[in-house]
Amino acid sequence: MARLAAAIAPRYRVDRPIARGGMGCVFKGLNNSLQAPVALKVLELATADEVTVHRFEREGQVQARLNHSNIVRVYDTLEYPEFRVLVMEFVSGQSLKEMLKESGRLSVGETRRLGLQMLEALECAHDAGVVHRDVKPGNILMGRKEALLADFGIASAADVSDETLTSPGRPIFTPAYRSPEQEYGAADHRSDIYTLGLTQRQCLLGLQDDKVRGPVEDAAWHGISSDIREVIERSLEVNLQERWQSADEFKAALEKTSEPLMRRWRPAFAAMGLSLAIILVAFFWPPRPQPPPPLPPPPALLPPPALLPALLPAPPPAEPPAFPAEPLPPPAAAPAAAAPEPPRAPPCV
Repeated sequence: MARLAAAIAPRYRVDRPIARGGMGCVFKGLNNSLQAPVALKVLELATADEVTVHRFEREGQVQARLNHSNIVRVYDTLEYPEFRVLVMEFVSGQSLKEMLKESGRLSVGETRRLGLQMLEALECAHDAGVVHRDVKPGNILMGRKEALLADFGIASAADVSDETLTSPGRPIFTPAYRSPEQEYGAADHRSDIYTLGLTQRQCLLGLQDDKVRGPVEDAAWHGISSDIREVIERSLEVNLQERWQSADEFKAALEKTSEPLMRRWRPAFAAMGLSLAIILVAFFWPPRPQPPPPLPPPPALLPPPALLPALLPAPPPAEPPAFPAEPLPPPAAAPAAAAPEPPRAPPCV
């Protein structure tokens, strides 16, 4: 690793190894000028034969011409006296093989989405005249959002000969993931359809690598919808004419299959759950606290009853009534004085 780091130091930095395959080791690295993470696939020439070197160089040439979001991109190739290096897109997730080793299998929805994404990648490759010839869980990288197809080391291209890719005793396929026609060297784009079907069936049923190509009992398909089973089983037809004839045809059939119930109704369930939550909150939410009523004024301290008359103020003088008094009757007239009697004459004697 130190020799590799010194060789590529002006342009790239080597961080740590992340995978090892049949054609070298893959390191996580950094593009020094862009400060962007990359994957560095390194082949040591001291331990590689001529066929391996040609496959490694072929991988970069074929993969660099494919531009698709579900295919790992190749940015650059580096040649040194001791190494050959492919600078590729860095995918932070694990491979499908590692995921199956941890979980055992994928759900129907996950397998369906994986198949659709891989068929998108194969459609791009087949349109460019490239046949992958090694579709398997170890060559599928599970990114954060989508799966990506990698390792085109034994891919065939319409304009490149296969003579430098093989040698006596070294077949151009992985034995556990091979189509019937690959054993006779007559593989075409339909071989990728077959090996993808093997991969999807393994994801659904949790098959081990040594049982991927073997017969599968009906009981193993229990709980899986018949339409998805029929689509996958047609991709595994031994007769090429009865198999799906293109990645686009395979994808169209897979798209028509029913999604798992929970995923199909997930938006409706989410809306119902939100509405129920709003109703519950409105019903059980405590009412807004009201301010307490004002306290009454404290009662006045009254003196003892004996002192109360002395402390009370004198009543104000009575005011005349506001209405006029009734008129008094006139005073009675005084009786007229009697006239004085005239003096009497003395009597005669």
